[in-house]
Amino acid sequence: MQKTTRDALASYIDHLKKANSTDTVTAPFAVSEPEAARLINLQRESADLLGRINIIPCRDVEGVSGVMPLMSLAARTNTAVSAREPQDYSVNLSEFVCEKTEFDCAIPYSVFDALAAYPDFFEKLDVALAVSRGLDQITIGWHGVSAEASTNRVAYPLLQDVNIGWLQKTRTNAPDRVRSSATIGAAGDFVSLDALVYGLVQGLDECHRKRKDLVVIIDRDLLHTKMLESVAAGAASVEAEAALTRILTTGKIAGLDIYDSPNFPSGTVVVTSLKNLSIYYQAPSVRRFLRDETSLSRMVDYFSQNEAYVVEDYGLISFAEDVSFLAPAGE
Repeated sequence: MQKTTRDALASYIDHLKKANSTDTVTAPFAVSEPEAARLINLQRESADLLGRINIIPCRDVEGVSGVMPLMSLAARTNTAVSAREPQDYSVNLSEFVCEKTEFDCAIPYSVFDALAAYPDFFEKLDVALAVSRGLDQITIGWHGVSAEASTNRVAYPLLQDVNIGWLQKTRTNAPDRVRSSATIGAAGDFVSLDALVYGLVQGLDECHRKRKDLVVIIDRDLLHTKMLESVAAGAASVEAEAALTRILTTGKIAGLDIYDSPNFPSGTVVVTSLKNLSIYYQAPSVRRFLRDETSLSRMVDYFSQNEAYVVEDYGLISFAEDVSFLAPAGE
């Protein structure tokens, strides 16, 4: 590590000490809540999806969701006959349990040497780490199925064992909102992609079906590659080709905006509002420390926080997986 890099890193360490009111950063310390909020904001800015969903600090490791779901309240009561009966919000609230997640990173000295050339050394380092943490959170949200005591990145490269994500929560708590498979085509379960999405909208609670903030989150390869294959026959698939052209030019399916998310599962179509998806993090749980591993020419940033992935209202999500397009008749 070059001397200028050592000086820049020493300044960064001083910054961490002041921001977190700690005497040392080489032993585990609690990240201050303002500093944790700053880092969370960097993660929100690192990926569009994280800026559109809810990222909510909580005090306790477990509890019920803090975003009150939409529900119908209007009624009238003849109090001469019976008492007024308020609608109970608790029936629609989601429970959560925050699981410890480690975002540890070993950074070679060469990377620090490159960053030290910039006057905004602090910002570039924090942003780079925030981008990695943010993409991991998105991956866990879509692919997570369990929270194991020890995870295995080789066996589960999509972080399936780090935490329970939004889709798995829906499979467990609202299986009637999930289609485990669907085929699209003249002889399939749905004649078109529009029909599939319309069916998913009908799977929402009635009060949500005409919401203006509903979106279709769809596997990019499913939309582009598989559908292009289905219209490759040309004249035999004029209607399908016209449907594809309309979807690609308008950015809508069944009248709903298409949202393209990083690391979205293959063969999957989700209908929901992005504000129905949340990540809760236990603010007092954010921990960090740095270790200079000179013998390996690297600095290790150990960072962890307790977090949970929450679907706020299961009546506001519906999805299909293992979606495929059937080839036109005669192929």
